[in-house]
Amino acid sequence: MNFLIASHGHCFDGLASATLFLRAVRRSALGLSPDSKLDFAALGYGPRQPRPETLAPNFSQLAILDYRYSAQKELCYYFDHHRTAFANAEDRADFEQRRAALPSRYVYDETLTSCTKLLAEHLAQQEGLALDDISELIRWADIVDSARFSDAQAASDYDNPVLQLVSVVEQYGDANFYRQAAPMLESTPLLDVCRSKLVEERYASISPHQKSYFNLVRSRGVQANRVAFVDLSQDTIHAVSKFAVYAEFPRALYSVVLARLKSAFRISVGYNPWCGQAREHDIGTMCAEHGGGGHPVVGGIALQLNELDRARTIAKNLATALEIEGAPA
Repeated sequence: MNFLIASHGHCFDGLASATLFLRAVRRSALGLSPDSKLDFAALGYGPRQPRPETLAPNFSQLAILDYRYSAQKELCYYFDHHRTAFANAEDRADFEQRRAALPSRYVYDETLTSCTKLLAEHLAQQEGLALDDISELIRWADIVDSARFSDAQAASDYDNPVLQLVSVVEQYGDANFYRQAAPMLESTPLLDVCRSKLVEERYASISPHQKSYFNLVRSRGVQANRVAFVDLSQDTIHAVSKFAVYAEFPRALYSVVLARLKSAFRISVGYNPWCGQAREHDIGTMCAEHGGGGHPVVGGIALQLNELDRARTIAKNLATALEIEGAPA
């Protein structure tokens, strides 16, 4: 049996979710056979990133983790926590039909702060799976995905080896990396993986670009009332620090960053959890209106490199919309 574990790529929560699902396979949980021939896919929303419908049809069973629902005949397992998990009513209805028949295989809960936490709770409580030895991976995936750091400086402390791994995943987290990293994380303590050659060599190539990114945010960013806006569309960004904007603009309630990456423009929108003010907008829903998605507190949109004018228009419109006060979403 060819089994594909398809998880959100370039995302620490996506990799951690794939690791927990691998644990389920290896321990014969969820009705899975440890003899299954496994492979990994790293899904994305960008113009050149794999999506479930574009995957090569060389698998008989499919698990989708931490990613938007896709009603494919091969889909046997689905776990997610995003409010934007269902693109339309038809997908939601398909999911509900499958969940009614196999509730242990189709699990969705938008109240949980990470897909890793969702999987961990389900595997421990419903399947009786032992997870104590990878509890640090579960804890850190939830911290990172929910931005539960003490402040923006702690969230950007790249002397922390775990945050170095997070940076490596965000930069290098394609299918090939997941094939190497998920088995390591499933069988090796988290800090040992962080200090492995797989991670340290890759982080060494990222570190100078992260420092450059901080300088660009400082020089290009502006704050207008409640929103910090950073236009990096004229620079090719090789590595980001997604909380750098809050370290530079600690009083901003929201941020909008437009960045030119190697393969796409990326609009990143977020709520500053350390600003001391209540959030008033569902950011993931706002991004979904432009083809992106995310959570109530953070979201993103990817556009092709020939869509600069459109990217700038969307970014500026989002910044304007976030200025409008309303009831907490």
